[in-house]
Amino acid sequence: MKNTLFHYGTFSLLLILCINKTSGQSENAISLANNDFELKVSLSSTNVNVKITDKRQNVIWADGTYHYALGEMISGKLKEYSGLELPKLERQFDRIRIRGLIGGFEIEHDLILAGGSSFIEEEMTIVNTRSVLRNVNQFTASLTKKVTELSGKVSDNHIRDRFQAVPFLHRSDDSVSYNQHDYTLQQIVDGKGFCYYTTELFWDPQRRHPSNNFISEGWGWRHKDAILGIFSFNQDNMIFSSISYSTDGSLHFGGFTKEGLNLSALERFEPNNSIYLGMNRFYHISGDYNQVAYKYRDMLDELGCRFAKNYNPPVHWEQLYSKNMDGAWMGTRELFTRENLVTNEVKKAKEYSCQALYLDPGWDTEFGSFLWANNRLGDCKDYVEMIKKNYDLETSLHTPLSQWATNEKLIMGPSSVNTWPVSSKRLILGFDSIANSEKIIHAKVGPQICFLSKQYLDEAEQRLLKLCEAGVTFLMFDGPHWNGNCVDSNHEHPIPILYEDQIDACIGLIRRIHQKYPKVLIEMHDMLSGGGFSRSVPVYYKYGLPGSYDENWGFELMWSPFKHLQDKSALALYYYNLGCNVPLYLHVDIGQDNANSILLWWYASTCRHLGIGVNNINSVIEENHKKNMKLYSQLQDFFKRGDFYGINEEIHIHTLPDKQESVINIFNLSDNPEVTEGTIDLSEIGLDPKKKYSCAKKWARIVDGKLFVKKSMKPWDTDLTIIKLL
Repeated sequence: MKNTLFHYGTFSLLLILCINKTSGQSENAISLANNDFELKVSLSSTNVNVKITDKRQNVIWADGTYHYALGEMISGKLKEYSGLELPKLERQFDRIRIRGLIGGFEIEHDLILAGGSSFIEEEMTIVNTRSVLRNVNQFTASLTKKVTELSGKVSDNHIRDRFQAVPFLHRSDDSVSYNQHDYTLQQIVDGKGFCYYTTELFWDPQRRHPSNNFISEGWGWRHKDAILGIFSFNQDNMIFSSISYSTDGSLHFGGFTKEGLNLSALERFEPNNSIYLGMNRFYHISGDYNQVAYKYRDMLDELGCRFAKNYNPPVHWEQLYSKNMDGAWMGTRELFTRENLVTNEVKKAKEYSCQALYLDPGWDTEFGSFLWANNRLGDCKDYVEMIKKNYDLETSLHTPLSQWATNEKLIMGPSSVNTWPVSSKRLILGFDSIANSEKIIHAKVGPQICFLSKQYLDEAEQRLLKLCEAGVTFLMFDGPHWNGNCVDSNHEHPIPILYEDQIDACIGLIRRIHQKYPKVLIEMHDMLSGGGFSRSVPVYYKYGLPGSYDENWGFELMWSPFKHLQDKSALALYYYNLGCNVPLYLHVDIGQDNANSILLWWYASTCRHLGIGVNNINSVIEENHKKNMKLYSQLQDFFKRGDFYGINEEIHIHTLPDKQESVINIFNLSDNPEVTEGTIDLSEIGLDPKKKYSCAKKWARIVDGKLFVKKSMKPWDTDLTIIKLL
């Protein structure tokens, strides 16, 4: 018994020593490895050196000094710092922790490689160790890899490297028709990237600003046959993943960069407080671009950014496009009557197999007032119940936020400014030329009502809840352009207002509604850019958090949807779906369609929540649309909740894995007759290659676990077929 106790005691002592060795002891070099990666971190002088090796693909992705740089505004001047002071390394089981100081801020930087993990994870927190408020105007942290020779020429080893953005290989605001965000290394070296700003107080048509950084939610770095997925994520503070080049010959990637709209919280860094800068994951990936996009989408799914299992948005009939409602949304509100809606719009909604009548501006007393126009539409609850009982249609509403609705240069209809509490008006610092000093004045340019004011948010909540109580089932939060600063301390918002403050206010208002009406669907436009083609906030940002929004907006492609197919802007929808399962909502004017219904089926295929409307159209196209919408109704589960895959931009697949069935949409997006074709393994589209399936049309065949698609198509043509389990 005594010997047994001795052995147990010896074992316990050894275990304690091992734990101490692996958790918190400072070292000069630490390595972690698993089947996919080897991670080495070492200290040399004041440098932190990081080496990442992909063991499966035999590629060294990072091998250089980790770059830390910070710029702090002090008395109106920028003071810059680089490198870590007093750096230390600690091993904490599957984590290497790097600690150090920069400019008096403490950095806690983790690189994590778990035994069974297919990725390396990076996290960083920065701490203001001083008892004063501080303004960090610049911050960069990044891995590095030498990629050029001394002459500045890209080395032969990296001459064919490419960097492909996910989810947007093509963005809706691109000015070119090709996939702009598929970069050569030479393009990265040339440094003609961009970042987003939204400093104007009204609709800025050009939000991109030149930068040496190339930004995206994620990247696929292709080196020969190997791919490294570089994916960023942060639900607390907005970040993008940056790629850049420095004149010492190094590529910079991963890490965390403050530029443009990113990490604005650093500009108001509270004393003795910490800010979480986010997470990066570095994945070993085999295959093509689609595999990078699917891996990024899988990561978002894992982190809660995927539509709910019971997601079932109603197909909208959008009355805005109708000829008999022409101008109603721009101020001719006498057209917006119950009689007109019931006589014309409800009828068309039913003919086109829609499930809700969506009311754009005009249902309200004034633009963006959130007050139901009883004088034209009767009681709201009575209207909603009548539409549901008599026509089986839900009621959906356009509810533009104050950043748009109280900007006199942008409003569409009577101004709602005077319907909001006077105390919610936005105050700014003006200049009194007589007194030759600053003074506080009401804002005349940009929003007149401060969106972040407690007075506006409280009143907006009550008005929106009243609409939901009446039975409204969908709200569109349109127009959250940049509010601009406000200096009214009675509003109970921070001063100055940061980008992150506006985003928090957007989510806060949504949560107030969802707290009482969790089933009401809420679409959220870009929370800094509002309308327009730009997407300046990460596609996942704040989605999936408790009480948050339900859908993103489809990049304002509603006005000229056929033109956007022709100029390739609409390809953004395809790439978005490859890389993201946060649903998109978009309504389109199918009156611009052709006899092949390509417009209808493209947007049905790429927008999980579809809205349609029509103005002038010939009878043949009209009948085709009605027939196709009946077919859409039969297949709606595939389009609303199916897993989206692409063989290429012209062949889309929607799979319901539980049913083991798929819908294939095929397109010819050109002015000439073309053969659209492609091949893919069934296992890549969520089907079991060991099972037997049938294809409803001959242009799709399944042979030996592969799907073969080939169809001769007219210009701007489309078709679809179904794969069924035998």
